[in-house]
Amino acid sequence: MMLLFALYAFTTTAQTQSSAVFTGGNGDGWASNSFIQSFNNIYTGGNKDGYANGSFTQPFANIYTGGNGDGWASAGYLPQAALPITMLSLTAQKQNSTAALIQWQTSNEPATSYFNVERSTDAIHYNYVGKVKASDIANNGMRYDFSDEHPLEGLNYYRLKQVGVNNQVTFSPSRLLHFDEANDASIKYYPNPTNGILNIQLNNKMQQEAAVLNVINASGVVMNQVKIAAGTGRTFQLDLSHYAKGTYLIQVKTMSVNSVQRVVLQ
Repeated sequence: MMLLFALYAFTTTAQTQSSAVFTGGNGDGWASNSFIQSFNNIYTGGNKDGYANGSFTQPFANIYTGGNGDGWASAGYLPQAALPITMLSLTAQKQNSTAALIQWQTSNEPATSYFNVERSTDAIHYNYVGKVKASDIANNGMRYDFSDEHPLEGLNYYRLKQVGVNNQVTFSPSRLLHFDEANDASIKYYPNPTNGILNIQLNNKMQQEAAVLNVINASGVVMNQVKIAAGTGRTFQLDLSHYAKGTYLIQVKTMSVNSVQRVVLQ
């Protein structure tokens, strides 16, 4: 059975205001019901809209600062009330190929109680891996470090859950690290390199399991995510022709296998 998935904008997280108070507008770079930009650049992004045109990861240097009524704050994915923290940077890097070092810096953090570091293998389901107490010096900003001594094989998505003294919760953008693992030989990705259509062939067991597929660019940004129902078929196709030429990671995760393949789009 052959299925074709055209990877247009898809998201599992949308703006929270059902009343559409923040509707988005011409040139703001974002539709009112999704934080993933459309590939045809109807929403092209612009100065001070809070987001660059080619990515949903905000630059922490605040080149794009956001503005009144644009629907998006400058420190997180979701439009919400004034945030109790200003994040200057958030990075993740390997330590001797056996641990993950998460570092972040704030410029001020009034009413912040602590940070939880969370980890995911599919950028959907996050689990707690550690806690860091916030500084008592509320308005001077701080640098923080957290080391995950037991990262998982394959893809590790890290994010911060910042919790205020009033239990207000804010999530940071995610950062991605890849710890090597042997790809499951039973999954075939072809042709690679590809001019646009990529075939992915699963084994018999995986066909009976629900799957999550992530398309990740060279900067570690999840460009798109597709959920595949159990029993969909042995082989399905991804249409990558909407993306810029370059190298991508294709992740297919089921209950039994977490496979990552580097694919070159020509």
